[in-house]
Amino acid sequence: MTFGSAIKSGFTNALKFRGVASRSEFWWFALFSFIVGIAASIIDTAFGLDQFGGLVGVIVSVILVVPRFTMLIRRFRDTGVSPLWIITALIPLSGLVSWLVNNYDRLSAFGTVAPTLSEAELTSLVQQWAQDPAFVSALMQLLAILALAFLYGVFELVITLLPTKRVAQPVVASTDY
Repeated sequence: MTFGSAIKSGFTNALKFRGVASRSEFWWFALFSFIVGIAASIIDTAFGLDQFGGLVGVIVSVILVVPRFTMLIRRFRDTGVSPLWIITALIPLSGLVSWLVNNYDRLSAFGTVAPTLSEAELTSLVQQWAQDPAFVSALMQLLAILALAFLYGVFELVITLLPTKRVAQPVVASTDY
C-alpha cells in the first residue's frame, strides 16, 4: 500500500471496525498523522495559538483520533490478536485520571504559586516537598502510572509490528477433470 492510498483508506474506513489493516497501511497513516501533527504545531507557534493549548493541534487530534483508533483495531485483528486487548490502555489512563483527581488541590496550588517564586524559593519549596511523605507517595504513584503507560505503548508497538496472520484456505481437491 502506498502513502496516498493509506491516507485515503484511513479516512474512508474511519468508522469501519470490521476487517483488517495491513502493516503498511497502519504505519503510513501513522506517518501522515505525525507529519500533520508537526505542521499543526508549527502553525500554532507561528500564529501564537500555542498559548491557548495549541488550537490547531487540538482540532487535528480530534479529527484524527477516530481513524487512528479504528485502524488500530483493524491492525490488531490483522495480526491475529483480539482487539479487546486495546481495553488494557484504560488501566494507566484511569490511574492517571484518579491521580489527577486525588492531587488536584496540590497541583492547582503549585500552578498559582510557582510563577511568582524566584528560583531559590522554588528550589526551597521542592526540597520541602521532598521531605513530605504524602508528596513522595504521590510522586511514586505517578511514576508507576507512567511505567504502566510505557509498557502498554511497548505492547501496542510490538503488536502493530507483527506480520499479517491470515488463516490459510484449505486446499480442496477438485473433482472436475
